[in-house]
Amino acid sequence: MKTVQVEYSGQIQVNAGRNPRELYLHQSEAIKALDQKNKSPFEGLLVLPTGGGKTLTAVYWLLRNFIDQRKKVLWIAHRHELLDQAFETLKFSAYPSLLSDVERFRYRVISGHPKHDRPVNIRATDDIIIASKDSLNTGLNYLLDNWVKHSDAILLVVDEAHHATAKTFRKLINDIKQNFEARGKANSFRMLGLTATPFRTDETEQGLLKKVFPDDIIFSEHLKTLINRGILAEPIFENLETELNFYQELTDRDIKAVEAFDKLA
Repeated sequence: MKTVQVEYSGQIQVNAGRNPRELYLHQSEAIKALDQKNKSPFEGLLVLPTGGGKTLTAVYWLLRNFIDQRKKVLWIAHRHELLDQAFETLKFSAYPSLLSDVERFRYRVISGHPKHDRPVNIRATDDIIIASKDSLNTGLNYLLDNWVKHSDAILLVVDEAHHATAKTFRKLINDIKQNFEARGKANSFRMLGLTATPFRTDETEQGLLKKVFPDDIIFSEHLKTLINRGILAEPIFENLETELNFYQELTDRDIKAVEAFDKLA
């Protein structure tokens, strides 16, 4: 993917012609699972190993099911580099095969980075907001008053969703959900978390991820499967001797979660 200069707000024009990218089998299967889950409100996870194309899969799905249907999308992450990655993927995926009913849509990228926008500039006409959770928490009133309360339906995408157990993430998610509930639109809220590691080992956080995403894992694929299909390379492991005994740090439940990799801890 070539690098794109991210302007903090504007319009994305639907590209002409055919999308040059084709999804892998596991990405197509993930989209089918999301389509099925989207028949009713959900708060669940898409789990793919690093390099498995979580961002691209999510962008393809939300363009067709939300942006093309004139529904709002909020994409949040904890690092501004992730925001730029999401924007680039969005821009390079805007093709008629996914967007048949809109010619263009409005975006806004928000973070504390100088090249990004600020919450005070959020407008009701923004179709997708890609933002850091810290900036949104700081300017929460602008998000809620200028955008959320004007939205009839919203998809909240949480990138690196294993961080969603943090209080700052949970507060942001709960405030958005409560806004929809207060307006009697709870059925119009969806939330999709993206992660390669759907568990936390900190005892104070165990069980919290399942509370944040009560619908658990919607779709997952194993690293070994993608290696066997030639999509990802076989890792070469080297032993590094330390004085740390990780088996003393991890509980039996943690180790089983790592081995199973298909349920939230």
